Amino acid sequence: MGALAACTVAAVFISWHLLRPEVFSDDAFVHQYWMWQFRDAALFNDSLTADLRGSSRYPVGYQALFGLAMLTRAGGVDVPSRATRRPELPARDAWSGFVVTLHPADLERAASRGRSELCISVRTRGIRRRRTRFAVSGPGVLRTHVVETQSGAFVEVTTGGDGSVRIRPRHSHARLRAYRLDQGDDAELMLTGDVRLPARTFPALEVRRASDDFAVAVPMWVDDARKTFRAWLSVGELEAAAASAERVAGGPETLEKWTLRMAHDGVHLPVEFPEELPRQVYSRGSLMLSLQAGPTGEAVIVETLAARVPAVVGPTAVQAAP
Repeated sequence: MGALAACTVAAVFISWHLLRPEVFSDDAFVHQYWMWQFRDAALFNDSLTADLRGSSRYPVGYQALFGLAMLTRAGGVDVPSRATRRPELPARDAWSGFVVTLHPADLERAASRGRSELCISVRTRGIRRRRTRFAVSGPGVLRTHVVETQSGAFVEVTTGGDGSVRIRPRHSHARLRAYRLDQGDDAELMLTGDVRLPARTFPALEVRRASDDFAVAVPMWVDDARKTFRAWLSVGELEAAAASAERVAGGPETLEKWTLRMAHDGVHLPVEFPEELPRQVYSRGSLMLSLQAGPTGEAVIVETLAARVPAVVGPTAVQAAP
């Protein structure tokens, strides 16, 4: 038993990178693809796959091991769908659309099983197919939504660039509610918002530059009773930061993007910029900056040293500061 345990630990350690969701093993496409049949008996019943399974490559013990792993995998949450008409398609395909509504209770049940992924099951001509990747209509869809359930828990739903929709529990969360720039001698960006944290947690607001990962951190003052936070970010700290290689090469008009994150206990989570919160543009001498939603809904500061409005990097519209 000791030797078996040692071999198992060594195998997991050596192949740890293969367990990441974005990494795929070449062998899996050849030797394990048909094992989805353990989950759905209607899959891979063709003669070619039957010959492959019957070969000496896959002894009974090998198949049993993978079959057990598939059967003991955390169960899914079934969510009903309804058909919808898509007028932009030809008449014969117009009713090929569907609508799935994920209620907070459904999301909470899915998140209670750990990380989950949205999967659509389609039956065509007696054959059931599963789809876990979807066509993305535009960059505005690629974002992370954090949903609060009736029990007070948070669930993160992320639409990825690969067309996946992933669901996972979120134990910490910060959402921006309001902000303004104090135009005094030491200009400060004052931020307030909602926060959820484990007990006895002392977070910091981290502002990280995308081009080179340079970061500025300031304290977050948390009101545990109201579940809110406040933070003050000195604009001078951003101005005083050494120029990145991109700005040195591109000149003062180069746009720099700083992502706002909440950091605590080794966890770094983006601060959410709600869709209803307007984008504001501020100027201070030659420095112009805006606080807005990034590509996936995170709060970002876009700044430039040229006297022009920073370009929008997220789906929100421009609204000038009063």
